Amino acid sequence: MKSLEIEHKGFSVKFYFTTSEHAKEYGLKSKNPIFLKEIFVEKEKRNQGNGKELLTIIENYGNENGADLIFGNIPNDSQFSKDERFTTFSDIEMIKNWLHKNGYSLCPDNNDFHKVITQKDKLKYYGGIGFNISYEIGNFEIITEYENIKFSKLSLAKEHYLKIKG
Repeated sequence: MKSLEIEHKGFSVKFYFTTSEHAKEYGLKSKNPIFLKEIFVEKEKRNQGNGKELLTIIENYGNENGADLIFGNIPNDSQFSKDERFTTFSDIEMIKNWLHKNGYSLCPDNNDFHKVITQKDKLKYYGGIGFNISYEIGNFEIITEYENIKFSKLSLAKEHYLKIKG
């Protein structure tokens, strides 16, 4: 199981790739899930966007490594720094609100959360006669997870293919 623990200047995050069965225990379907075990920002560095940046790092790492889901559970002893405004919300309610603002779905019955990671521009198929042995005019098709584009010129198909391939 691949895991990652980062601790640096008042920040820490711990997460690991887990199994489909583990995600299923949380009522989730996933082929390649990440379990977010811990995210921590020292009090002096909170309310400055640092937690959000850590979530972005996890999501980017997941996207680059083929993850399709991030999920976890907020422990009952979790703390959340509130700003100077008065609030009657508990720390867990504040964390849930913060996760929701950052695109995570919440379970209303407990402290579970999750976010589906959409793989961007993953090339699934390109077709035609063959990019290296074809004439400029013909029928060429490039299919990604999000689009299906047809081209009548080889140069345009190659250009688009190289752009999404990276």
